Amino acid sequence: MSPRNSGIMSARPQMTADIAFQTGLNEAVLSELVHNFYGKVRTDPVLGPIFESRVEDWDAHLLRMIDFWSSVALMTGRYHGAPVPAHAELPIEWMHFERWLALFSVAAAETCTPESALSFSRSF
Repeated sequence: MSPRNSGIMSARPQMTADIAFQTGLNEAVLSELVHNFYGKVRTDPVLGPIFESRVEDWDAHLLRMIDFWSSVALMTGRYHGAPVPAHAELPIEWMHFERWLALFSVAAAETCTPESALSFSRSF
């Protein structure tokens, strides 16, 4: 019996609504953030070449990243991937991740409310 048929309601929609209310984060802001961030990544002299050599379809990648961040930040459950194996073979070191975090923090500060930018920093 599916949850819909059993009368059991998911708490996820209310959690998403609560997060959006508390932080000002929503799907439109997430989409803007992802596009802003990856715009920075693609032109970054350190990270850009790594991404450009591996991402064949940027439109599809950005949609997948929006789903990922929607799942992480808004608890929507839309992302159904395995990010660790997808990144395990990348030629990256800790300094690459630090650069990624720095660019993401700048993009979040430019795009999000202070509350939602702070919620992202807690995700790391």
